Amino acid sequence: LALTPGSLVRGDHRAVERFYRDLAPRASLPVMLYSVPKFTAYELPLDAVESLSRHPGIAGMKDSSGDAARMEQIVNAAGDGFLVRTGSSAAVAACVEAGAGGCITASTNYAPALVTKLVNAARARSHETTELQIALTRLSRSIEAERVPGVKAAATAVGLKAGYPRRPLAPLSEARVAEISALL
Repeated sequence: LALTPGSLVRGDHRAVERFYRDLAPRASLPVMLYSVPKFTAYELPLDAVESLSRHPGIAGMKDSSGDAARMEQIVNAAGDGFLVRTGSSAAVAACVEAGAGGCITASTNYAPALVTKLVNAARARSHETTELQIALTRLSRSIEAERVPGVKAAATAVGLKAGYPRRPLAPLSEARVAEISALL
């Protein structure tokens, strides 16, 4: 995953496209575009996604906007063979129903069975989809309110070796870790 570059190139779509075109041949693995406008204040334009989706070293895209209408536009712009995933736990069902092939979410680290069940239900357009999405949204909002430290604590609680958040972030208090563990 290669996050859209920020700061000095924000809004310069040609520079952002050039970044990905320069990165792809140098990467040891296929590149996935990563757009998370909530944190970068930049959304990769659809025409750039369409163009970059044709690059042989770019395999797909993770869009964390949580916007199902945009997800459908991305899927349609990119075409077959381009992996499109949502990064928003709160929008897994809507984005899968809009054409995303699945998700790459923080919640997959601490609730993989729930996420998998939700993706499968959304693909099948099952009556369980809404109930599962509500459960995932509630869980992820509680854990991810703490951002990276919350995700690390939750992943550790389910048996992963998540390590510690990088500074300036700090691990959660023992009391909050216990609360997160109880949620899981």
